[in-house]
Amino acid sequence: MPMKDLSRAGLAMLFGGLAASATLPVLAADMNLRGRFHLDAAVYDEDRVPLSNGFTNRRTRIGVSGSLNDTWSGQIEYDFGENGVSANDVWLQRSFGPGSLRIGQFKVPMGLNELTSSNNMTFIERASNSNIVADSRRLGVGYDVSNGPMIFQTMVYGRSIGGRQDGDMPIGAAARFVMAPRIAGDALLHLGISAAYEDRQDYTTLRFRDRPEARPDGNRLIDTGNVTDVDSSFKVGLEFAVQKGPVSAEAERFAQDVAKRGMQLAIVSNNPDEQYVQGVARALGVDSELTLSPHVLMDQKPSPAMVRRVMQAAGVIDGSRVVGVGDGLTDILAYWAAEIEQYRLVVTDPNEANGYILRP
Repeated sequence: MPMKDLSRAGLAMLFGGLAASATLPVLAADMNLRGRFHLDAAVYDEDRVPLSNGFTNRRTRIGVSGSLNDTWSGQIEYDFGENGVSANDVWLQRSFGPGSLRIGQFKVPMGLNELTSSNNMTFIERASNSNIVADSRRLGVGYDVSNGPMIFQTMVYGRSIGGRQDGDMPIGAAARFVMAPRIAGDALLHLGISAAYEDRQDYTTLRFRDRPEARPDGNRLIDTGNVTDVDSSFKVGLEFAVQKGPVSAEAERFAQDVAKRGMQLAIVSNNPDEQYVQGVARALGVDSELTLSPHVLMDQKPSPAMVRRVMQAAGVIDGSRVVGVGDGLTDILAYWAAEIEQYRLVVTDPNEANGYILRP
């Protein structure tokens, strides 16, 4: 295909999703073909886990990149590797103030190993801590600025192309600062720190897994299984590298904190005693909310179905999210001992209280 036609095809792909009001005038597109092919072969000397020797088409990428006009540049690249077709980099970029503004799908600014091109890595695979913790490519808006040996990058991001589209997507923000001065003549020192916070919204399941070092065999030697009820995650990364001529060394440290959605404890009864509720709340160190139950409960111990109806009628919480039922203060203390978070004390009877654990 002639380069002129290829450029037009690339531009059509790049701008096909933009609204008409955001049409970009292309004055003199200068697009170039790009791609890579990485084939991995492995022979294993396994001990406990059987591993299969073989080959794998690790990366087969093709795309276009370059300048669209005097202001904008862009890149489109898709991967046709072993696991099917997926979008890699799909973005537009322009100068903005002292730095550059980028929109589309690209890598979240976290981790030296993650942000290093697979064409320039020491090994064909990245380190497991980088694969597991650092986010890869996401849709979002980023801003980069550099001044001599200093680089600052930031990004606000959501899901990735091809990811789930049901429910509210995760919203994250990341920032990275790098110092890369030259030392001892021609040696280069790299020091970096990054952090990322992500509110998981409706995407409440995470899984941490990896196939270390080589991927011809499909076994994931690291796998936590599904981590459910995740509310948010916070990640921090430290980077160190030094290079002198053909010799280089690098190390990274990642830490991640996953905040799970705390259960809510509601106490529902027919004879609320505000003083008692407040006393239990103070004992547990939580806030309380007093809601009167309708008289339908009478003097009998309420059934779970009746309590659900009462809670819904009172607008306290969605009764369909009840996942546990208990009786009395002993259950309240048991839930508290189990470190269930975000208690919600609704109403109580000091003689016969019903405790309910609810998903927030």
